[in-house]
Amino acid sequence: MGNALQELAWRYLEKLYELSEGGLHPEVDAHLVKSELGFSSEETRPVAAYLESKDLISWKCRVPCVRITTRGIDEMQNSYAQKETRVLKVIYDLSEQNTAKPVFLHQLESELEMGWQQVTGFCKGLDEKDFVNWPPDVDAYLYITRRGIDAIQSLGKPKQSTVGDSYTLNVQNLHGGVQQGPGNTQNIQISVTNNPEFDQAIAGLLQLIQAARLADDEIEELKDEVIKLNRLALSEPKPGLLEKAKARIDVMKVGFEGAKLLVQAAPYLHTAWDYFKAKHS
Repeated sequence: MGNALQELAWRYLEKLYELSEGGLHPEVDAHLVKSELGFSSEETRPVAAYLESKDLISWKCRVPCVRITTRGIDEMQNSYAQKETRVLKVIYDLSEQNTAKPVFLHQLESELEMGWQQVTGFCKGLDEKDFVNWPPDVDAYLYITRRGIDAIQSLGKPKQSTVGDSYTLNVQNLHGGVQQGPGNTQNIQISVTNNPEFDQAIAGLLQLIQAARLADDEIEELKDEVIKLNRLALSEPKPGLLEKAKARIDVMKVGFEGAKLLVQAAPYLHTAWDYFKAKHS
């Protein structure tokens, strides 16, 4: 973003995204956002107006909150993904593609010209995706994984799944109604696990969402949670993973309950939870 207003707006959106836990809880106390940034009311007003005009934030939520929109989440995720790739590339270079060679976080701070908090945030995300191995009892260093090496070496090449096959789910309207136009369908990419029941549960949840009478942004938010749960199922068992799966499922329960679809979704959510419990037992 070029001028001063756009730079302030970007900082505001980044902070809102962070406080919303990556859009997991999109409504955040507006006073908290302003306080965390150290913005005055005079600075905040034009910033918020600019972001609202771009449909990146919304005030259509409970007072005194501000809500990051689906578009705002997408904007931040795209930006985050680019930075995350840069971090992984530096880890790739410093490790010399050796999964046994430690890469120290102070090296990353220097190479990336980022602060400790930013570096650790990206490394935590890479660890969750199994691109690096950051031992839970270690703060100072981490290791690149084979998957992380493959991810960097595959940049610029046609996309291939590194953790399982994928198939395209052709989402049709199950309950007769909200999609516009005859034969309207939507293709959604699902990563297949080695558990057909879990895969069917994911597909069932996505079909249920697509058929729901919900606003577009609510559909996208619910769908995003299901896709994240699907990706989580492809991770190797590690401390904290079961808790993350439960948190995702709990968020979906709230969403489905609000849409009056919890009864239909419950069997799929139960199957997904059973899968994670069995995998991490």
